[in-house]
Amino acid sequence: EVTIVNMYGITETTVHVTYREIGDKEIERGISDIGTSIPTLKTYIMNGNRLCGIGVPGEMCVAGDGVARGYLNRPELTAEKFVKNPFGEGRMYRSGDLARWLPDGNIEYLGRIDEQVKIRGFRVELGEIESRIREIEDIKDCAVIARNDSAGDKAIYAYYTSDVEVTPSEIRDYISGSLPSYMIPTYMMQIESIPVTRNGKLDRKALPEIEAKASNEYIAPRTKTEEIICGIFAEVLNIEQVGINDNFFEIGGHSLRATRLVNLIEEQTGVKIALREIFVRSTPEELAEIVDGRAGETYQPIPKAEEKEYYPMSSTQKRTYLIQQLDPESTAYNMPYTMKMTGEVYPHRLKKSLQQMIDRHEILRTAFVTVDGEPVQKILQNASVRFEYIASDEPDDKLSAEYFRAFDLSNPPLVRVKLINKGDYHLFLLDMHHIISDGMSQNIFISELTALYNGETLEPLERQYKDYSEWMRTRDLSSQEAYWKAQFHEEVPVLDIPLDYARPQVRSHAGSTVAMMTDNQVSLGIKALSEKTGATEYMIFLAALMATLSKYSRQEDIVIGTSISGRTHKDTESMLGMFVNTLAMRGYPEGQKKFIDFLNEIRETCLNAYENQEYPFEELVEAVSVRRDMSRNPMFDIMLTMQNNEETEARVESMNIEEADSSPQTVAKMDMAYNIVSAGENYLISVDFCTALFSHETIRRILSNYVELLRSVTRNVEQKLCEVEMITESDRSQILNSFNDTYAEYPKNKTIVELFEEQVLRTPDKTAVVFGGEQLTYAQLNLRANAAAYQLREIGIKPEDFVAIIADKSLEM
Repeated sequence: EVTIVNMYGITETTVHVTYREIGDKEIERGISDIGTSIPTLKTYIMNGNRLCGIGVPGEMCVAGDGVARGYLNRPELTAEKFVKNPFGEGRMYRSGDLARWLPDGNIEYLGRIDEQVKIRGFRVELGEIESRIREIEDIKDCAVIARNDSAGDKAIYAYYTSDVEVTPSEIRDYISGSLPSYMIPTYMMQIESIPVTRNGKLDRKALPEIEAKASNEYIAPRTKTEEIICGIFAEVLNIEQVGINDNFFEIGGHSLRATRLVNLIEEQTGVKIALREIFVRSTPEELAEIVDGRAGETYQPIPKAEEKEYYPMSSTQKRTYLIQQLDPESTAYNMPYTMKMTGEVYPHRLKKSLQQMIDRHEILRTAFVTVDGEPVQKILQNASVRFEYIASDEPDDKLSAEYFRAFDLSNPPLVRVKLINKGDYHLFLLDMHHIISDGMSQNIFISELTALYNGETLEPLERQYKDYSEWMRTRDLSSQEAYWKAQFHEEVPVLDIPLDYARPQVRSHAGSTVAMMTDNQVSLGIKALSEKTGATEYMIFLAALMATLSKYSRQEDIVIGTSISGRTHKDTESMLGMFVNTLAMRGYPEGQKKFIDFLNEIRETCLNAYENQEYPFEELVEAVSVRRDMSRNPMFDIMLTMQNNEETEARVESMNIEEADSSPQTVAKMDMAYNIVSAGENYLISVDFCTALFSHETIRRILSNYVELLRSVTRNVEQKLCEVEMITESDRSQILNSFNDTYAEYPKNKTIVELFEEQVLRTPDKTAVVFGGEQLTYAQLNLRANAAAYQLREIGIKPEDFVAIIADKSLEM
């Protein structure tokens, strides 16, 4: 183990493993650890003036005996970097390094803060853009900076040099293949040379301004409406002249400016244009058409589908099918359900009722296959129930774990039941595949099954799932498509939350669960805030989770997925099938926003999403710019669901039935999936998480921070998001009192010279100084130092005199 003290007085430790029982994940995580504070030094991870909790990234700051007084002859920089220590005496130095506490008290280094900038909520590495531009064959040098443009918005500027003329469009075409859209410079200019200071660093102030210009051939407005909108474009983008074919987003527009554009159009024309329409129809000509006239929509009922051999799968089914084909043995999309039955149970009657269910619902006897390269569903006329009845005294959890296994999607029914006689009770194990079922379908299945078991007669079904899926294929969802494309016109951000282990190349479904119950204070605060603002409890949980993830990722553009029933038509109320759709909720938790304002934004986002909930998520993924990555889910890595389905109570006269918790090990479909359930007066928040990415300890801490942030914002909704506290008292105490317990006894009445000479006497032959292939022992170093001292005395140096040293790096220096 080699220990080094870095410039902040923090020990950097590198562990060289020959062989011991240590996992690869531990080794991977240890690469960027920089150790702990040395004696008498205090270390803090800060977000502005707020202390970051364990695991939360922030600026590394140091205080204590090792901190200097400031920068020589640079009072402004000294005032910025050397600030009053809020946790004790003296000054605290703000290092500009991004780091986080690990649970064991070590610090993980994450990079330099000043090398990262935020552009409209995206965290951008300017150095990465420079390296991509330098890859272009004719480019000699380049510099990329972030500065406010003429409209006052922060934008990316790129300057480059070359012996030949290279146009911005050539650069844009090249780097767009490897960089997301938000990292493509808005402004680019070829210059003769990159200006530098006397120290050889980039002279930012010497870089020229770049004016935005319309790229299309100018076509003047032809109507009064076009003239008004061209004028608004010019005002918002600060451009002198705009033609009717100039695209808003190609001449400097983005989502924030689009909001101002919408407001000015309404102000000057009296017509309210939805923000989504700006993204879909982005020229003055197209927007003028919207202002001058609109068209309506008509309602379409569900017709019966014509009889045929095959039917195309619905969008949701197709995606589920393709994922299952990637790993046929996966149980990620199994829907296990377990009941404990006490009393008289009649296996033959149960088997008969199950067969009646399969005969009743076509989806239960549907095969999913590929025909001519196209995934289709084939409805069989008959399918026999998969029912097994045994007696066993094995533990319930073992029995259920052994039973739940992968389905063959081409071999229906994709539902099976096992009834196990345990002596005092029966264990009922139901397993269905998600491709034929969702949460509400499961409730319908149990309700109808118990009704048939009781001898009741059910009303015939007028419509089947194939009718719904065929109807959905014919519907005009263009307005909903436009809404979702507008939401994700700018590239979807990738959540950059710190992981415990390196992300595997292919997504892992290995999972586990951590849960926490909110206390009365948090629960009552959420309900009171809901009544006061008109936001639902779900909206409050969503806004708070985005704020929490923003603090962990230091991003201000967050996407979280949520499930919605998808049963928007009365005909679907009693159908079995996969109706549930996924909505991608996008929010902008910017630090300067008050929580109440951010909550109102999320409320509007949710309401708009609910109005456009029928557009299939799978088609959105295909339609928008998503960077394909086999290691993660498309669009988002985090889901939030608040369970509000009606609970179905199974009633049978001869027995007592209760749901049993003996499902198999959790399967992780996401990095983290938050599930919220009302539990009396409080809420139970459980997190299913991927164990290939996070440890239990990390998820427990994130969940604790989430609940603490909920406590904070429900107490005071007027707080800015950057000021909201989410650190728990136990973490605060651990950071201030345990991690920074660096008090050490040492002889304060001795000078460094005396301490050094004592070390010479203790270890004269130990190595003290190394340079290149040369080295000095403590004894040799002492001799050299004494020789230098004698020479200085001979030329007149006296005590308290200053001696400047000018030397190249060497052993002598």
